[in-house]
Amino acid sequence: MTWIAVAIGGALGSVARHGVNVLVGRLVHRPVPYATAAVNLAGCVVIGVLAGLLASGRLQMSMTVRAFVFVGVLGGFTTFSSFGLDTFTLAREELEYAFDGARAAWQAAGRTTPPRLVTGCWFALGPNGRAQMDDYLGRYLGFLGPSAAGLIPLVPTVDAQGLRDAVARARDAGADEIVLAPTTLDPNEIERVQDLLF
Repeated sequence: MTWIAVAIGGALGSVARHGVNVLVGRLVHRPVPYATAAVNLAGCVVIGVLAGLLASGRLQMSMTVRAFVFVGVLGGFTTFSSFGLDTFTLAREELEYAFDGARAAWQAAGRTTPPRLVTGCWFALGPNGRAQMDDYLGRYLGFLGPSAAGLIPLVPTVDAQGLRDAVARARDAGADEIVLAPTTLDPNEIERVQDLLF
C-alpha cells in the first residue's frame, strides 16, 4: 500500500512542479532558475511546517500518509525539501547512533554503570550569527578544502531557535552533557547563551 501511495503522491507532485515551470515560464519567459527556486522554497516551507507539527505532536499521520506526502508529493515536487528534512533528521539520528555505539562498547567492556554521553556544538548568537559562523567554520574546516563549503551551511546554531533545537536534539538523543563552543571572542556571547538557556 505504501508503494502505491508514494507512486500516486509522486505523480501529483511532479505534475504540480511542471505546472509551476509552465506558469513561471509564461510570467518571466524563462523558467530557469526562477521555477526551480519557487518549487524549492515552497517545498521547504511545506515540509518544514509539516515536520514541525508532527514533531510537536499537533499533527498525526500514519506511515503511509507520511510516505504519500513527504516522499511522494513533496519528493515529486522538489528534491531539495527532502534534502533539508534529511539533514535535520540525520543530525539527531547520527547522534543517537553514536550514543548507542558508546553504550554497546561500554557494556562489551564489562562496565556495569552507564557511560557519560557528551556531545557539543558551535554557536553564534550575535547580530550577525550566520556570517560569524561561516567565517569561523571556514577557517576551522579549511583543511578540508573546497568540500568544507558544503558543510558550513548545515550548522544551524546561528540564532536562538537554532541553538534551542540543537540542545533539544542532544537531550532527546540521551546526552548527559552538551559542550557549547562559541565562535567568537566576544564576551557578550556567553551572556546571550545564559539568557537563552538558563
